[in-house]
Amino acid sequence: MCSFEYAPVCGQRADRTQTFSNACLARADGFRVIHNGQCRRAEPPRACTMEFVPVCAVRGNRWQTFSNSCLARADGFRIVHQGQCR
Repeated sequence: MCSFEYAPVCGQRADRTQTFSNACLARADGFRVIHNGQCRRAEPPRACTMEFVPVCAVRGNRWQTFSNSCLARADGFRIVHQGQCR
């Protein structure tokens, strides 16, 4: 039994992704929660340079250091600050 709390998540089952109102509803439908927030539409791949200007970025609860902001955004992350994550 799931509540109707609105805390959207993106769930995945096989190669299908779907946005659910909350994690409980996603799991009840057989989906694995892959990140908080709505699923993003597939965007065409970006061409990023390999310049080294590290940034700290976040997606859902996951924090990661990327070599540059283009690579972070291409992977669906939001830039938090310049430099490595601590």
